[in-house]
Amino acid sequence: MDSYSSLLKNNEINQRDIPEIVSRAKKGDKNSKEKLFGYIYPKLYRFIYYRTNNKAEAQDLTGDVILKIAKALPRQRGNFNSWIYSVARNTVIDFYRKESVRKSKISIEDMPGELKDGSKDFTETILNEEALKKAMEFLSERQKEVIILKFREGYKNREVAEIIGTSEGAVKLLQFRALKKMREYFEEVRYEKKD
Repeated sequence: MDSYSSLLKNNEINQRDIPEIVSRAKKGDKNSKEKLFGYIYPKLYRFIYYRTNNKAEAQDLTGDVILKIAKALPRQRGNFNSWIYSVARNTVIDFYRKESVRKSKISIEDMPGELKDGSKDFTETILNEEALKKAMEFLSERQKEVIILKFREGYKNREVAEIIGTSEGAVKLLQFRALKKMREYFEEVRYEKKD
């Protein structure tokens, strides 16, 4: 495994503790910063990975986002989750503006380091992840963000709306349209397999 795999481990922190950890990290407490960045790295990595479909790019961009967050943390105001995802979203947008990057094919080696090799459902999980990523290629960037934040990261509609800067109704509409497109994709794939 590469040097990023340890950062992808599930560094869960109780949600009630986040404001206190953020407050102490803003004041320069090294232990709090370590906990905070250990907690947000896998979330940001997954968010960026699903936008780039490339492990190396996601690692590099996540590192850039973490550095930006670390530099700006003492001045951060408002909702912390909204802020970190805004930084991540803007970093990805800047990356695509600067680079003319072709979408790369996803391989098993490019999968995030969160799947367990020993699980009996490993092959099925990989196939499901591959199918999901393929279906997401047909979504708009906003739809991808909603799907990732809602279903991958587990945020509520209200939180997703705050993170992406839109209304809760718009989030519901984006989710509805995204799921409809994905359902159509899976139905088409299933139909093609029968032939």
